[in-house]
Amino acid sequence: MRVLRKNGKKIHKIKKRIFEKEELEDVIKSRINYEYFRLFKELPFLFRLNVKTILTLRKDRKKKKRILIVSACLIGDFIVSLPAINEFITNNKSSVIDIVVSPVLKSFAEHLKGIRNVYVAK
Repeated sequence: MRVLRKNGKKIHKIKKRIFEKEELEDVIKSRINYEYFRLFKELPFLFRLNVKTILTLRKDRKKKKRILIVSACLIGDFIVSLPAINEFITNNKSSVIDIVVSPVLKSFAEHLKGIRNVYVAK
């Protein structure tokens, strides 16, 4: 944007188009969405919501989490998913973990370390 003077008035030149000051203000107002600036009114609400979430997460950490793994698949799929299940169990040692498997896999799933109960899907 270049500012020129013509007959003592400031004239603004934008993209080969010449505007006077009033016209320039109208152009700027038409191109700026002032609704976006109203977002700042919501900041206290968002901050309060964030603090509330953090406080509830701290309370939840003290409780033991109960997790149910549903793996109602056949033998091959279950064997392929075993590394992921073992990794999940080691990452969540403080949680109580149960598993749901197909009837064929019940005896196999009972030997997994870290699993409290094995349920059978019919």
